[in-house]
Amino acid sequence: MSPIAFSGALIDRADHVRGNADALASFVNWKARLLQLDGLDPRIGADGRLAWTSLADAAPDSDLIFLGLERTDAGERGCFVEVPAQRHQDGEPYANPNLWAALSSLSADELAVYGAARALKDWHNRHGFCARCGHETRMAKGGWQRSCTQCGAEHFPRV
Repeated sequence: MSPIAFSGALIDRADHVRGNADALASFVNWKARLLQLDGLDPRIGADGRLAWTSLADAAPDSDLIFLGLERTDAGERGCFVEVPAQRHQDGEPYANPNLWAALSSLSADELAVYGAARALKDWHNRHGFCARCGHETRMAKGGWQRSCTQCGAEHFPRV
């Protein structure tokens, strides 16, 4: 039986870290990895897998979404995806044959990482304002929540 697409990520989403600003900050370091996306599409490396770089490649004014922790022989390291400061409100086209071809080449665990990263990045691009009062929202819980700066409403993505 084939695995279910977009399930089984090898990255621990680590809610206990997302909710603790100090713990989260401790994973923003030289060991952390940054998932490379072209808009919302995955960037595929020469090895045919998702392309990752270091946090040094993130724009200084962008937000970082904490995807979770990856366990390695050397310990744990944070995994992130970047949301540029300049948001794209209209999103990317969904009927994209090049995207489908790229997704068909990824393993189930990589599909799960990409699926979460894409959903979160797209959600942040489209939810800069509160659904309750219309004021600006700010990223919270490592990118798994947005909080209204005016009424305090909390907004959560569907991942």
